[in-house]
Amino acid sequence: MSSRRGLIVAALATAITLVAGLVVVGQLRAQPPGPSGMEPPAGPMGPGGPPPGMEGMGMPGMEGMPGMGGAAAGAPLKWSEEKMPEELTMTYDEFLASAGVPRANIPDVYLKDKEGAPSKRTRNAWWELHRIYSPEIEMAAEKVKGTPGRNLEATMLRGVAAKENEVEMVRKVYNSCLDLFSFEMSGPCPREGAYPLGDSGGFDCFVAVRVKSNNVRRLLKSIETNFARFSHHGYFPGLGRRAYRLVTYERGVWQPKFYWLSNEALSEWDRLWSAGQLRLRAYGADGTVLAECFLSLGHNGSTPGDLLYPPDLVPDLLKREQWALNLDYVGAKRGFDGGPGIKWSNPLGWLYVWGVSGPMSNLSQVDAAEVAFVGADGKIGSRRVFGGLVKRGVKLAQNAPDTLPLTSSLTAGAALPQLLASIPGAGGLAGAAMAPGAPGMPSEMMGMMGGGMPSGMPGPGSMPIGPGYAPSVPPTAALMPGL
Repeated sequence: MSSRRGLIVAALATAITLVAGLVVVGQLRAQPPGPSGMEPPAGPMGPGGPPPGMEGMGMPGMEGMPGMGGAAAGAPLKWSEEKMPEELTMTYDEFLASAGVPRANIPDVYLKDKEGAPSKRTRNAWWELHRIYSPEIEMAAEKVKGTPGRNLEATMLRGVAAKENEVEMVRKVYNSCLDLFSFEMSGPCPREGAYPLGDSGGFDCFVAVRVKSNNVRRLLKSIETNFARFSHHGYFPGLGRRAYRLVTYERGVWQPKFYWLSNEALSEWDRLWSAGQLRLRAYGADGTVLAECFLSLGHNGSTPGDLLYPPDLVPDLLKREQWALNLDYVGAKRGFDGGPGIKWSNPLGWLYVWGVSGPMSNLSQVDAAEVAFVGADGKIGSRRVFGGLVKRGVKLAQNAPDTLPLTSSLTAGAALPQLLASIPGAGGLAGAAMAPGAPGMPSEMMGMMGGGMPSGMPGPGSMPIGPGYAPSVPPTAALMPGL
């Protein structure tokens, strides 16, 4: 009896479930589809909503669909377009340059925008347009290479690639050896002012350039190591290559060595070294450039070996007339900023005279000086600033203006008589030195020598300035008959 009642109850429950399902399906079919592009109704299913016990129930994966409940229920569909980042787009010419393909006959409507400017697209977009319109280009048929011609071409291309590697090598070696010099500067020597007081003036300074021995040795070792890797006589000995002579420092002995490089590599090496210049600047209290001048140092490809033997720093005129360096107003004993100046005890280096002139109102603003070695392509190597700016926190300007308030010049030490001409009491000495062979001697020097001079004999100041110095010949050889 009880089993029959259980079967009846189960059958009734099944019937009720089927009826509820039919009601839900009828409600869904009763909802008419909305127009195209219109969102479906987001309200409950039918006037009565979902059947009891089915709230929150839905089909898996349907939560985000409109009208199916969930967070996105009732939200309309939207279309948005994001602009491609500027750095990922390019013009058609830039695409051709990067892809290395010939130009296709693409219509202008794709190449220019509404304003007539070149259109920018992504690389993939240009590839698509290029593939569509490139079949119109007539491609030349590839020429068949011959049996010996193929080998000849490979040999010549290998030689060209070797030359390119050599040129890159010499550039790399040159860039690693720009810091080869150190600089010293004396105090400024004011020029004689005009009477009555004028608006123009000027000053002169000694500038000493010396060699950093350790850096030169490292440079020579770098040249030896890198040049040896590419040294060979070439595929055609005697053609297109020549020997480069280098004096190296090995075990304390200067030893010459030879390296065979291509003409192109050695020409680039000469070009890099011949571009070396000495730059001097005068800065104002606000860090601006007041004066600037350049002087070519006359270097060439053999200069690295020549740096092992710097010349005499002090010219012959100063060797004969040491009294000129003891004058306080010359500024040779002190530096530009009042500190130590040029180390005259070091006999090796190059001596230059830096002259600055202009209105006194601009000269009074000079606060610092700078000496720098400018290599090829404007690269700055060794550099030193003399003096500090009065204003704190002010930085020196990197570039000079087109129009400078002051004019300046830089000459070699042979022009030292021009500097001595501004020293009171030394005008006769400078004039005699500037005119070699002129007879006579200044009266000031006559008093210092303590006696007269033979008639027709040149004085010490009138001796010509030579490029070298011979220790075996005394400076007063011109005063001694028979020498």
